[in-house]
Amino acid sequence: MKKILLNFIIASAICFSVNASGQTAGTLTFTFTEVAQTVTYMGNAQHVLAAWVQTSTGAFVKTKLRYVGGITSDHLPNWAANALCTSGVATSSGCNTVDATTGATCSAWKTYTISWDGCKGAAGSGTLQPDGVYKVTLQSTWNHGTAYTTVSSYTFTKGAAVDHQTPATNAYFSGITLNWQPAAPVANFVTSTTKCIGSPISFTDQSTNTPTSWSWSFPGATVTSSTLQNPTATYASAGTYTVTHTATNASGTSTVVSQSIVISTSPSVAVSNATVCAGTAANIIASGATTYNWNTGATTSSIAVTPTSTTNYTVTGTNASGCTNTKTLSVTVNTSPVVAANNATICSGGMINLTASGAISYNWNTGATTPSISVMPTASTNYTVTGTTLGCSNTKIVSVTVNALPTIAVNSTTICASSTATLSASGANTYAWNTGAATANLTASPTTNTTYTVTGTSVAGCIKTATASIIVGSAPAITVNSTSICVGSTASLTASGVTSYTWNTGANTPGITVNPTSTTVYTVSGNLVGCVSSAVKTSTVTVNGLPTVTLSSITGLLCLNSATQALNGSPAGGVYSGTGVSGSTFNPSASGVGTFTITYSYSNTAGCSATSSHTVSVGLCTGIAESNSAPSISIYPNPVNELLYVTIESSLINNYTIELYDMIGHLLLTEKPNAETTELPFANLSKGMYMIRVVSSNGQRFIKLIKE
Repeated sequence: MKKILLNFIIASAICFSVNASGQTAGTLTFTFTEVAQTVTYMGNAQHVLAAWVQTSTGAFVKTKLRYVGGITSDHLPNWAANALCTSGVATSSGCNTVDATTGATCSAWKTYTISWDGCKGAAGSGTLQPDGVYKVTLQSTWNHGTAYTTVSSYTFTKGAAVDHQTPATNAYFSGITLNWQPAAPVANFVTSTTKCIGSPISFTDQSTNTPTSWSWSFPGATVTSSTLQNPTATYASAGTYTVTHTATNASGTSTVVSQSIVISTSPSVAVSNATVCAGTAANIIASGATTYNWNTGATTSSIAVTPTSTTNYTVTGTNASGCTNTKTLSVTVNTSPVVAANNATICSGGMINLTASGAISYNWNTGATTPSISVMPTASTNYTVTGTTLGCSNTKIVSVTVNALPTIAVNSTTICASSTATLSASGANTYAWNTGAATANLTASPTTNTTYTVTGTSVAGCIKTATASIIVGSAPAITVNSTSICVGSTASLTASGVTSYTWNTGANTPGITVNPTSTTVYTVSGNLVGCVSSAVKTSTVTVNGLPTVTLSSITGLLCLNSATQALNGSPAGGVYSGTGVSGSTFNPSASGVGTFTITYSYSNTAGCSATSSHTVSVGLCTGIAESNSAPSISIYPNPVNELLYVTIESSLINNYTIELYDMIGHLLLTEKPNAETTELPFANLSKGMYMIRVVSSNGQRFIKLIKE
């Protein structure tokens, strides 16, 4: 027989596990004695013994056997099949190796004590198995496993209760005992994350080894102890408190475990009530906490709400410790007033009172703050009034329709005495005369000038008054002017006093314009409206003759230095005019060289005027002797090219004139010197003969010169 080492004693094993309900730690102690067999291998007690733990369904859990080499199926077929160690490799993953204390190739029949720690896997590192029914299987062979092999199984219950059994003896094993002893609890617990004054704090038992009873101590709490597995405790004051805990099962009581817990203060959440008007949002604010949770679902410190009626809102505030406090506030909703105000219709120029109601105070867009206002719009206008009650406002628009006044038109007229006239009014819907008549037309026969009043009313009821006059006249009295004119002139004649005119010239206007060649009489007749009689008036236009006027002519050519010429016009008493004329004389020296017109005008006593005119010629007349008192002058150069210098005695400065003429008598230049020597420009003059004339109060002097 091959040697096999068997270790089946496990004491105080520790499983690697996380305690959960139904996974009780503990120890199974299994004791048995082998019954000596009469048939042995080769005449001695050598045999092979194996033991293992299975579930109630036969699944492999734990063994104490370790193969030391070779195929063992001849010796332990049941083991080989269950342990999956048929490869013959001692370290195969299918072989669960523990320690070896039962020996190999047992040489004697003896008593064994085997223990199991409730775990699957090696002692000290296995996984704690669920509570339930398990079985211990024994296999022994003493003839190479082909014959003389026995297998015995014994069940027990792993759990929180002790299971002690003494199975019956058989032909192979006697003195059998199975004792499942659960381990005493190891106390442990956790608490609520948040621990606040006045809030229940949860304590959750996490003790191992399936305790059946518990003991808690809560010094400082409102209830200081509890025997519940998962109790709660409430603390009324903030501070640090110590909680102790023990757990007990059938195997004993755990050691005391304790934890220090810190009770935090709840936040002082502050809120304020609010009042809003219907349809208006209210901004409600909470303070005193770190985070907030409103019953509306909002999580901000302030929220905007628009309740339709008075509503309570709840907010829960949480501080940094996780403690909460809840507050409730009320948002009062005041109803906006129903503002009423009357629309109105007025006539242009009228005034109306507008009155609002339904509120406590009012504010009009006119600036008025009274319930009633007086307005006088010139066109249809909307007025706005805002009514306020308990801080809530509502607005009403009031329309004032302005209807136009009727445009009354009525005629005035003129009649003769004892005649009848009709006055016609228009522009309105109905009419009322001051005479009592209520028609558009009024027929009247006044004896004197009379004014009538008519009041017209439009469809809209607006009223306007107009006046008309009837002038009562007598027979026509025409007036017309007479006048005097000169032969060839026109006269204006104007008649008045009637309404229509007829002249003997054929004209039909009050005024006419005529131009008779001799004294003429004109007639005009006229009619006055309403009168049947007519009148004729005459107008005389006297035509005065023009005077016969003559002017004696001046014969011959005058020279610049000729003597002043006397003028002779007829009839005497007229007026002479023209260049060089002064009074009744003509002065050639004053006119200068040229041809000039002299006119004589005369007006007779009738105011008629006539004229007579002649021309006179004035030349240089070179060679004419100069005045003895002529000024002393000198010129140079002569002939001249560009500049001519004229020098005169200093006593005559500012008292003489220099004139330049061409040889046909055209005046080309005039200078009024203010120095002894004067420069005259010749650069732009044509070549030829020129004449210098120097004139002073003492006389004149002529000098000929040549332009090269």
